[in-house]
Amino acid sequence: NEFKPDVIGVGGIITQYSRIQQILELCKSTLPDATRILGGGISSCLPEFMMKKLEVHIAVTEEGEITFSEILHRLETYQDLKGVPGTWYRDGNNEIIGNAKRVSIAPGERGLDNLPWPSRHLYDIDEIYKKNPVGHLNWDSKWEGGAPQEEGKYCVAILGSRGCPYSCDYCYVTYLGTSFRIRSPKDIVDEMEYLKKRYDICYLHFLDDLFLTNWKWAFKFYDELKNREKETGFKTMWGSTCRTNIIADDVRRAKQAGRKNLMEGAREVGMRQVCVGIESASETILKNIDKSGQTPEKIAI
Repeated sequence: NEFKPDVIGVGGIITQYSRIQQILELCKSTLPDATRILGGGISSCLPEFMMKKLEVHIAVTEEGEITFSEILHRLETYQDLKGVPGTWYRDGNNEIIGNAKRVSIAPGERGLDNLPWPSRHLYDIDEIYKKNPVGHLNWDSKWEGGAPQEEGKYCVAILGSRGCPYSCDYCYVTYLGTSFRIRSPKDIVDEMEYLKKRYDICYLHFLDDLFLTNWKWAFKFYDELKNREKETGFKTMWGSTCRTNIIADDVRRAKQAGRKNLMEGAREVGMRQVCVGIESASETILKNIDKSGQTPEKIAI
């Protein structure tokens, strides 16, 4: 009501459906002239259904950076959304129209590196978020009433990749596109160093669906962290996601090559927590849910 936006974006996941519905109805009643746009996993999974059930004018599917920019341009120039990939909209007859999917943004220097980092200045990082212990920093405290971490130890979340190269049956992995893509080690470490300087943090937690997926890329990332410490003195603790089969396969590979394995290399450059999804100790269940490559034997390693 204070600044009367022309466009309101709302997003989330399917379990937040009722809350998103309430928000959109409130937006319609208080700012009826604003264009309401739905994004996130809830939009990608069932765009036509959401267009019918929720008070939205446009639904954005999968990645939204380029799509949202094109939508704003069409709105500013009073054009319809015909042919804008990654969108669903209503035409002049109030019919719901779905455009083709948009091609996913390329990995590394050819794509993801060129996107701006998150606009963290829009959130109260200093007074709220960096003081919320995550990952390694709340390893002890989260089980003792959720007490805050030690005074002066702060953390911030970061994303280095999109998607996942696996296709477990229970997981909706394609909400950002069908392929796994990751930023370059340099771009990620650039952001890590900026975050430490800007927010005075000692720990960074990667919220990726699956961050450490390729051992060759991982060691390039470790090398970038080592080189940065030599060049600027930057170092920090961090935590991320991986899979037991990826770790187990590299343990064997490293023994044969006479080098440090994936986890040993990670600890050397500051990793203090790795999150893995075991799901089951039953080989039958692991196969049935397509937990590709993961076996009870590899989980044990």
